[in-house]
Amino acid sequence: MELSWMKRSEGGFNFNVRAHAFGRTEFYPYDSWMFNLTLSTPVLNDVNSTNLYAALNPLGFSGWTLREVSFGGANVFRIVRGGYPKWNSVVVTFVLDRASWQTTWVRSIPLILLLILGVSVVIPPVDLPSKATVYTSVIIFIGALLFNVASSISPIRFALSFAEVVFYYLFIAASLYLMSAVIENALFSRESVLNLGTGKRGRMYTSVLRLLLYVFLLGFVCVVPFLYTVSYQELAASYWWVVLPLWETWLVPALCASSGIVVNLIGAALEFRRNRVANPTFF
Repeated sequence: MELSWMKRSEGGFNFNVRAHAFGRTEFYPYDSWMFNLTLSTPVLNDVNSTNLYAALNPLGFSGWTLREVSFGGANVFRIVRGGYPKWNSVVVTFVLDRASWQTTWVRSIPLILLLILGVSVVIPPVDLPSKATVYTSVIIFIGALLFNVASSISPIRFALSFAEVVFYYLFIAASLYLMSAVIENALFSRESVLNLGTGKRGRMYTSVLRLLLYVFLLGFVCVVPFLYTVSYQELAASYWWVVLPLWETWLVPALCASSGIVVNLIGAALEFRRNRVANPTFF
């Protein structure tokens, strides 16, 4: 990591420094790292902040994007008087964000898998083999992705990274989708003990159970991502330079996962209404 300081009017000088970063790997792939450098030197004993500037070379940070905390001119740094006799200290603060190309797969693949899970709900309940193939494939694929995520970040951390939480959520979601598909198929299968018959009361019970099933799935795909996103945002409150966009971490995933559920929920509600009209004394 290279930091270059230059004095415009009297030539230039360079510093090569090793700096400690402030941040947490748990925010991956949204992790950012803040550097607060204090350089003390007698060279600065007769200068002002107006004739110094900091030149940070973004190419020196492979895989990272430079984001300066302060903007422009003398605000890039500040000079602290005092300390050793005739010495001054220059304090520089900047932030490195993980480059977007490094985490494109971590951000996009969960959205694609959630969209697949959401759309798969519209497959007819009687076609259980197709649904089971989709869900088991997603579960196996998530296992491989979890291994890749764990190998991409530092093992020195106190909790699961945000990316790992997302994939574990996907694993649980795919399992719930699979179980709901089995239950829904059993409600229509004549050989199943859960089949409630084709009479008015049987159809009424079936529509109620399907309606409750879809409400549960919709609540799961909307509430659970919101809860773990908020928890990580609360953790990030102590690291003001870390940003977890709510639209990307919760809103878009919830929309992808709930697309087919909403369609089937509307269909189940209409079916319930028809059965309710046909059997007005049910309740």
